[in-house]
Amino acid sequence: MEAIVAEMEKKGKTIEGYQRITELAEKIKKLYEEKERDYEAEVKTIVTNLEKALEKGADRDYVAWGLSGVNTEEAEEFRGKHFADNSTLFAKSYSTNWAVYDGFICRYGYEE
Repeated sequence: MEAIVAEMEKKGKTIEGYQRITELAEKIKKLYEEKERDYEAEVKTIVTNLEKALEKGADRDYVAWGLSGVNTEEAEEFRGKHFADNSTLFAKSYSTNWAVYDGFICRYGYEE
């Protein structure tokens, strides 16, 4: 231990400095830890924002693509309300136009 302390003093370092660095590293780690996500809340936010976008005149194609990958009751109601008159837009609302991603976006729910 004495050799380590001597080397630190030689380099102008202190134990307190290393402890402070360790504390800061732990704080940074906590900031970037993966938090449990609330999918339902995120979906409601997405649907609400897409509703606002349409009200402000956003292009319906982009709004449809913005809904891709979202498969909840709210999203289905949104699709029925805004895209029922246009089967192309309705289909776009499930598709990202990226084949790699679309392989994972499947719609189930016809069964009761």
